[in-house]
Amino acid sequence: MTPRKPEIFSREYAEELLGIALTDLSDAKALHDLKTGRRQENVLYLAVQAMEKALKAVMVAELMPVPFTHSLAFLAGRLSNAHSVPFAEELAIFEPFSTTLRYQNGSRPATWEEAREAVEVASQLLAWAKLIVYP
Repeated sequence: MTPRKPEIFSREYAEELLGIALTDLSDAKALHDLKTGRRQENVLYLAVQAMEKALKAVMVAELMPVPFTHSLAFLAGRLSNAHSVPFAEELAIFEPFSTTLRYQNGSRPATWEEAREAVEVASQLLAWAKLIVYP
């Protein structure tokens, strides 16, 4: 399978993508607030999805080519020339929750604290993205 080349989307798509990111974050918060019946990995997955979409929304708003990757560190690195991305150095620690741990438990379950931190980082990253997407 040939990897897809980065694509430039219309500026209007940035608002749609950020709206989806905000919904992902809202869902992560709601799931996190449940006391039973949920895996912390699912909270983390939704928070990471929100982070990824926020970074891509900023790229779209800036008319930058958007790479087809789930790597938060890579996306933040692509934006670093034009913007100071909040938590850019820490984003990579959340990457396993976007893929691997979505489908398996891993060597240990995710903790409530990790889920809380991911929701907090996602909240701040989305607040930053809103300033760029909705100038």
